[in-house]
Amino acid sequence: MKAIVLAAGLGSRLRHLTRDQPKCMLQLDGRSLIERQLDTFREFGIADITVVTGYRADRLAPLLSGVRTRFNADYRNNNILLSLMYASEELDDDVVVSYSDIVYEPSVVETLLSATGDFLAVCDVDWRKVYEGRVEHPIAQAEKVALTDGVITRIGKHLDEADADGEFIGLLRLSRAGAQTFRRVFADVSAAHSGRPFQAAAQLERAYLTDMLQELIDRGHEVRAVTIRGGWREIDTIEDFRKAGGQVVSDVRTGENFRAILNDLKRRPEDAAAELGVPLPEIEEIIGGRKSLPPALVDKATAAWPVSPREFYLLHDDAPTGVRIFRAADSERSSRVMARAGADYYEYRDTAMSSLSQFRPEWIKELCVVEDNDPENQAIQWNNGHFLHQFTYFVGPVNFYYRGTDGRKNVAVMDTGDSMYIAPFVPHSFASRRNDRGELGLILALTYGNKLAGETRQEVSALGAELAAGLVLDFSDRKRAMGSLLRFHREGLSLSCGELARRAALHVARIEALEAGSDEPSEDELRRFADALRVSVRDLLVPDVLEESVLVQRYADSPRWSYPDGAPAYEMVELTPVRSLPFSKGLELNVQRDEAAVPDLRVGLHQYVYNVGTTPVSMVWEVGTDRYEDTLAPGDSAYAKPSLRHGYRGQGGRLLVLRIGGRVSGDAQLELSAIAAGGRDNLARVVGDSRQWYDAKGRRNIES
Repeated sequence: MKAIVLAAGLGSRLRHLTRDQPKCMLQLDGRSLIERQLDTFREFGIADITVVTGYRADRLAPLLSGVRTRFNADYRNNNILLSLMYASEELDDDVVVSYSDIVYEPSVVETLLSATGDFLAVCDVDWRKVYEGRVEHPIAQAEKVALTDGVITRIGKHLDEADADGEFIGLLRLSRAGAQTFRRVFADVSAAHSGRPFQAAAQLERAYLTDMLQELIDRGHEVRAVTIRGGWREIDTIEDFRKAGGQVVSDVRTGENFRAILNDLKRRPEDAAAELGVPLPEIEEIIGGRKSLPPALVDKATAAWPVSPREFYLLHDDAPTGVRIFRAADSERSSRVMARAGADYYEYRDTAMSSLSQFRPEWIKELCVVEDNDPENQAIQWNNGHFLHQFTYFVGPVNFYYRGTDGRKNVAVMDTGDSMYIAPFVPHSFASRRNDRGELGLILALTYGNKLAGETRQEVSALGAELAAGLVLDFSDRKRAMGSLLRFHREGLSLSCGELARRAALHVARIEALEAGSDEPSEDELRRFADALRVSVRDLLVPDVLEESVLVQRYADSPRWSYPDGAPAYEMVELTPVRSLPFSKGLELNVQRDEAAVPDLRVGLHQYVYNVGTTPVSMVWEVGTDRYEDTLAPGDSAYAKPSLRHGYRGQGGRLLVLRIGGRVSGDAQLELSAIAAGGRDNLARVVGDSRQWYDAKGRRNIES
């Protein structure tokens, strides 16, 4: 007796739950769907098991020890039937075939194994109960069966509900003879229907297992129903997963956030229920993470309370394991060519991005070829500049055109390893020269937001240009910048120059001179102002360097060092530094060692990684007690969360690494640190707090 489990599919209807893993890895009560199936088969003495993998097979591999695997390389373009045929050589004996997204009690398998027949399909005759209250997977999508004396006469999703006697649950048994017949009939079907319609499928490659069973029926083979009444579940949608008892982490986090909003507004759940016109149990289910937050409830809340809709929706975590990898093949598939002035100018390709970070990185090949380095070249088409900051790494011969602070056009003649930074709204362009082999150059253009992005930018927009102008300091030079910042804090406390002079024990004329930008305050004066204004000295400081809006760095001029000391694993090359963006770090990381990767790096910044070299690099990372490994081939890119222990190996490997601060950097990082210092569980409560701000029963103890 053998078993084949079909686990190649994308599981796209489970949305974010399967963005980084096959759906058979979803856990119910601490055990994954695939582990439950394997354990059940082994319980009945079925040790010869094959799993057909496809989507994220690398993630599934650690769970398949002692199990034979077959890889469906074309899983994106085919369906269950063709996926099964990747294991066709196993169809040579009595075999059980199972979908991987179903959960069943052992008694279901026991019933199947005790039945007789060449083709045995498990069918639930109480099937309609499963669809009560099931919205995301309606009854019309069930794999329905029509029965006559226990024999299936028709099968498939296309059957009318009124004609159906049950539902095929995705569990099939073939005898030795049945398996051989299955292979023979498929060979006939494949020869006749490849690329063409087959049964209810638009083409054979998209056929379901039920299409093949109908073909067997039409050819006169008896397909018997092994009937059950419940005892199983399909996990096809988030709704299915939740009903099966699965915990949707995003709902738990959303519930904690909803509780925090109620706490901030000093509303109890019963207050929210009354004011929003919904039943109290629904509010409690949302807070407890047992129900998703309906958009209609958010609409009611924003109409009733002074809150923004964005406060209710959390950042989507599309890197649940800490790293999100984007393959070179996926990048190539995203290719789009953009024309300017009627001629192809750039080829764009996506690389690794995450909803958690503000990276917007692109691979861009320059299709405009120039024969000179004249900034006035008429073939160059300029853009208008853009809001995001841009760090660029050059690969091959590329000319970088930009407008200088004097308004004139400039050109920087760049080559592999050179880098540059452009501030927001600087008009610029790129073109390629041809190298000795006639190849065009390309760039990795890593655009990203800083502090003035997201909700901050939206606040500026809501204020309008006139009011927002009152927040803008005079950055024409350092003295004026410090003077306007001093004035901003003085006016924030509604102090006159005379009152500030009295508090700081300085002359009024001195205050007026400093605010006019004619001088800078001394260290002693800064301390006096900080005490007088009830702020820290750092709140009165502006950047000590006001940089140019365009910075260019040659690869040959880039600082280099080994890391770590003693037995270095990397040569670090520092690319264009931007002192006005202290949480932005550009590096080329050259891997020096070849042994198994170890997590010898830890960075408190969001990271973008691109393999710009010609050799693969192994990557390892840890999240808590979980350890992950993967390989970055040339052209692959990755996003990594902050504070992740990680490392790379593969001598000769060459990685471009850009590190940027997220929302929790600078002042936000200092505030988080101060809150965490105030109590041992404060950090956990910032991460997620499901408690009400007070205990209705009363409380005298403040220790726990």
